[in-house]
Amino acid sequence: MINKNSSHMAGILLTLLGAMLWGICGSCGQYLFQYKEVTSNWLVPFRLTIAGAVILILLLSV
Repeated sequence: MINKNSSHMAGILLTLLGAMLWGICGSCGQYLFQYKEVTSNWLVPFRLTIAGAVILILLLSV
């Protein structure tokens, strides 16, 4: 019973963390588009490359 409860709490915390990071990412993207004149043709591949690298690092560390 304790293990199920802790897994449930971890799921809630990870969901909240993901939502906060999504919001921060949107604000940062808006700033880059408006004030730094970054285009989506540059930003999207950059974000995907960074995300892929993070996933690979996490998989290699397991």
